[in-house]
Amino acid sequence: MLFRLAVTSIIFSFFVACSMAANAELAVHIVGFHYPRLAHMAGLQGDVVIALTIGGDGGVKEAKVLSGNGLLAVPSVNTLRAWMFAPCGQKPGCTQVMNVRFLLQGTPRDISQCEDQFEFDNADQIIVTSQFARAIID
Repeated sequence: MLFRLAVTSIIFSFFVACSMAANAELAVHIVGFHYPRLAHMAGLQGDVVIALTIGGDGGVKEAKVLSGNGLLAVPSVNTLRAWMFAPCGQKPGCTQVMNVRFLLQGTPRDISQCEDQFEFDNADQIIVTSQFARAIID
């Protein structure tokens, strides 16, 4: 499944297109990603790879950062811990490796006008995008 979410302070747009990877754990409750503010202001982009352990109840029991910048990794782990997956029938749990890619695009604008979006293809890839933030000069 491919999920695209445009995240603003008021509106969440949710589009679903069907296609499923056979070996992926199915996400059944998704919490939206935001571009971390400090990383956004610094113009930081890149990938974060996280190994999730999914328990028998579908909750994330453990999240281990395998690679990525800490300014991007910590908020990614915190967001993924709030997700719920289809219950895993294995003990001690199933492992799902997720790649979260953070991208900045477009012309710089005031950070308050930058809209965060994320795409999720339920296999293992999350893409979080926003516009470049303009430097604040007084």
